[in-house]
Amino acid sequence: MPLVVTAPGRVGILGNPTDGYGGSVMSCSLEQRARVALSSSEDLEIIIGEEAIQLRGIQDFQLRKDRFDVARAVLRFFRLYELPLRIEVSTTIPIQVGLAGSTAILTALVVALRQWLQQTPWEKHYLAEIVRAIELNYLEIQCGYQDQYMSVFGGLNYMDFRGKEHYRHLRGETYG
Repeated sequence: MPLVVTAPGRVGILGNPTDGYGGSVMSCSLEQRARVALSSSEDLEIIIGEEAIQLRGIQDFQLRKDRFDVARAVLRFFRLYELPLRIEVSTTIPIQVGLAGSTAILTALVVALRQWLQQTPWEKHYLAEIVRAIELNYLEIQCGYQDQYMSVFGGLNYMDFRGKEHYRHLRGETYG
């Protein structure tokens, strides 16, 4: 039986896009969710919709600007290059309309992998920061903070990001 984790998309109500440079926003999560299912496999394979790939060598983990890049980025972050795992990704969040669909996939995959590896769950604020670090530094997408915090916390939230550095890079730091 696969391990299944979901995470919601989000809609910004007020303040978007000030979260990227120390502003405040009000956002709410959506009913639509990203879903990641993990199961044992002989190879490391990723399935999204009707498409599937296998990652066999380090070169397969380089970004290709395709739908598999989110999984590649997370696997590179965790240095999971030879994990015998089947990763199935699906989503009901509309694609590329600013509802944080890729962040929801990223969040669900990070949580699922930690559960799969039987690692202690991260505190929610820390998880949101890690998801942002992966999106910014491994997926190479300039991003603020609201997508990650909403994907982790869900609900309706007022978030104040004063004191956050503009597009702060966290590459090279160690995450436990």
